[in-house]
Amino acid sequence: MSIFLGSSETILPYAMDYMFWILIASPFMASSLVLNNQLRFEGNSFYSMIGLTTGGILNLFLDPLFIFVFDMGISGAALATAISQLVSFLILFILSQRIGTVKIRLRSFKPELKMLKMITNGGLPSLCRQSVTSVAMICLNNAALPFGDAAIAAMAIVSELLHPSLMLRGWSFRSLSLPRASRRMLPYLIRGMED
Repeated sequence: MSIFLGSSETILPYAMDYMFWILIASPFMASSLVLNNQLRFEGNSFYSMIGLTTGGILNLFLDPLFIFVFDMGISGAALATAISQLVSFLILFILSQRIGTVKIRLRSFKPELKMLKMITNGGLPSLCRQSVTSVAMICLNNAALPFGDAAIAAMAIVSELLHPSLMLRGWSFRSLSLPRASRRMLPYLIRGMED
C-alpha cells in the first residue's frame, strides 16, 4: 500500500513504521472528527475546540518525548499522534455524552432509508472532493518518485503549507451551509432524543 501511495524504497521502512500506528488509531481519528462536528452542530463549538486542541497540544509534547527521549524515531511520532488522537476522542466522547444534545447509544440506532439518503446527499460531495485530493496527491507522489526522496519530501512540505489555506476555505463553506443543514436535521434529532 505504501508503494502505491508513492513511497520510494528508502522511504518505505519509515512509511511502514508510521502507518502501523496511524492505522491502529484511524478509528479514533475518524470518530474524533464526527464527535467534533456533532458538538459544533449542537452549538457547543467551544467544547469541540477543547477536545481537538487538547489532542493537538498533547501531540506537541509527546512527539519530541517519543522521538528523541525514548529514541523511537518515526514510530514515536506516529505513536504520539495515535495517543493524542485517542485522548482527543475520549474527551470529545465524554463531552458529547455530558453536555451534548444527541447522546450516542447503540439502542437508538435505527437506520431509515430517508435518513441514510439525507446523510449520503450531505456527505457524498465532500467525500468526492476529498477523494480527488487524495488521488491527486498519490499521482504527485508517484510523479515525483523518479526525482528521488528530496522531491517527495518537497511535495509533503508543500502539501503541509497549503493545508491551512484549504482548511480556511472549507471552514467558510461549512459556516455557510451548516445552518441550512441544521434546520433540516432538527426533526430527526428531536425524534431520536425522545426514543
